[in-house]
Amino acid sequence: MSGEYGHRKGTDFEQSTKVMLTYLGYKIQAESTSVKCLDPNHRLSEHSIDVLAEHVGPVPRPHESHDGLTFFDMTSSEKISRESFLRTSKTLQCLRKDSRYARTKGAVFVTRAKLTPPISEEMRSIPGIKCWDGDRLSLYGRLAELFPHHRQCRYHSENGVTIVLYDPSRGDPLPPKHVFAELFYEGEARLNQDTLKSALLRINKMTRFPTTTIHVNVRSLQGFTKDVMITVEEAVRECSSWSRKIDITREELFDYTCPWFPRIRD
Repeated sequence: MSGEYGHRKGTDFEQSTKVMLTYLGYKIQAESTSVKCLDPNHRLSEHSIDVLAEHVGPVPRPHESHDGLTFFDMTSSEKISRESFLRTSKTLQCLRKDSRYARTKGAVFVTRAKLTPPISEEMRSIPGIKCWDGDRLSLYGRLAELFPHHRQCRYHSENGVTIVLYDPSRGDPLPPKHVFAELFYEGEARLNQDTLKSALLRINKMTRFPTTTIHVNVRSLQGFTKDVMITVEEAVRECSSWSRKIDITREELFDYTCPWFPRIRD
């Protein structure tokens, strides 16, 4: 929440987001606190701080995040505007002037609302601010759901792709014949064949023998086109071998522009 509204108790949305942050590998350094406003132009006495946290792993740091201490400003409001980001920016400025939090790298504005393209453009014009909207929270929520398996997981992250490879059966000292992989894609463009092939080859390298089948879920923030199954089938064919099959079905393609339901877009 922003400082001009005063210090308030956290909402259910904020509490659940804090839990998600810990599952995503963040260590919370401070929460539900405030800092003195050190800029007379802000016309405030203090700024409220929802969460200050730093990513420590083992889950790879989310693609849309800062490398270092981060201010998370959370709002459950469905009405988001440029003023919302400006309030976050003012708080970030005063945080960096406070000796306790001077190393803060940036802020993440967290909202359950879905950002429209114009609002997204407005946000990008404000330095130091990133945004997790409803779509991104759905994707990160799924990544957080894998936390119970984190000791058995293998991770890889690069170029907007995060891979989590795991065996939900656990406990068996021998490599399983069937394992599961989650492919989280956060790139700006839709997932293309080259990026998919590169991710599947990486999954293959991460998998121990004698695994014979890798079941892959593909989760994208950009959605899919109708010909996606042709793209998937070709990538699967090229990345599978006689001894190991990669399996991706239509139901395992998740379009996070339409949360909760797998969807193939036009």
